[in-house]
Amino acid sequence: MANLFVYGTLLSNAVDALGARSRARLDGEGMRLGEGTCAGRLIDLGDYPGLLASGTAGQIIHGEIIRLRDPAATFAWLDAYEDIDPADPSAGPYRRGLRPVRLDRARTVLCWLYLLRQAPRGAAPVRNGDWLSHCRIRKARASALADRLYRGTSVEDAGGPKNIAANSAGAGVVAR
Repeated sequence: MANLFVYGTLLSNAVDALGARSRARLDGEGMRLGEGTCAGRLIDLGDYPGLLASGTAGQIIHGEIIRLRDPAATFAWLDAYEDIDPADPSAGPYRRGLRPVRLDRARTVLCWLYLLRQAPRGAAPVRNGDWLSHCRIRKARASALADRLYRGTSVEDAGGPKNIAANSAGAGVVAR
């Protein structure tokens, strides 16, 4: 058996369609042990996050630990989901690695997780290390901005084009 740490679209309480089938499949192939945290840097890649290993303490990344019943079978399809080519594992944007993850105050377990090789230029940090919380905040900001714009608030009243763009970054709202 092996442990897997998930921190984005594969979290059990994620609600987006992206990852829904894979979440269900993981539930059938493993047992969720509970919430966990690990060190690193989480960045916003739009529809999903990327986890960067950090040479320093970095931030705390929040996720869940899953105990896999048949790791080889699960990783066969999960590596493909994470865009890892079995013929050339070093070619994709992610790599699978082992890292210590804190399960609770008393236990740290070794988990497989998917690490982003390099942050794309301009990728925004997920400052609180919690992808789902970050998505809720991003959605609320986009909704508030859309509401202000719908109600006729001018671009200048909303703080200017740069402020609108900053408030809507990654939220699917484009200021023109």
